[in-house]
Amino acid sequence: MARESGARSSAPAKSKGKVRGKAVATGTAVAEKKKAKNLPKDLVPGVPDYNWVRRDVGEFQGVFKSFLEINAIQRMHRICESSVSKFVRLEPCRPDERVYMGSSSEPPHFYGYQCLFRDLGVCLPFTQFECDFLNFINSAPCQLHPNSWGFFRAFQVLCSTLGIEVSLSVFLHFYQLKMGVPPYGLMSLNGRKAGGLFSLYSQSYKNFKQEFFRVALVGVDLLEDGAFYFGGLPKFPFY
Repeated sequence: MARESGARSSAPAKSKGKVRGKAVATGTAVAEKKKAKNLPKDLVPGVPDYNWVRRDVGEFQGVFKSFLEINAIQRMHRICESSVSKFVRLEPCRPDERVYMGSSSEPPHFYGYQCLFRDLGVCLPFTQFECDFLNFINSAPCQLHPNSWGFFRAFQVLCSTLGIEVSLSVFLHFYQLKMGVPPYGLMSLNGRKAGGLFSLYSQSYKNFKQEFFRVALVGVDLLEDGAFYFGGLPKFPFY
């Protein structure tokens, strides 16, 4: 009887042990998940097949799903000069398409954020200064934060107003690129110790990462074109 009583009394204890063990395991899993979620941005893992891209950048898919929406954008905003309009075709992106993806199909293309054209007055083709800057930082247009686009757009307007040459070296005297370590998110510019020329653009860009489209270049002769190519090579990184 004593043995049976002992067996009965030990059973609940064993059950409680299992419950405690399960609770500890669950708590550990939650803690690990929370820890991974709260990793510093520089330690967030990269996108599969695009290890240089931070994982959170890959979470954004384009909100423009149809040519109807894209055509509305073209009617509302000045996207390009009339001299190149026949070569520029805006296209909606596939659900699995992201701004960091390379060109795997024809025609050649790059990506653009709507806010660049809507708010900052960017117009295709990019100016020589814009091409030089994108080449200097080795960045496609959508890999640079819109606030940073605002800096060098404002710099061009200032130089034009003052009647002075737009100089990349002068601009880089005031601003430097902030990149961190790979995998990378969007790149941005910081004012140097001497201070930048302009304050941050006041517009709040909460949803700009989803508002992108494909800019396809159709019927462009790589050797003859001078707007998007020079000597057969792109004038700026497409991706």
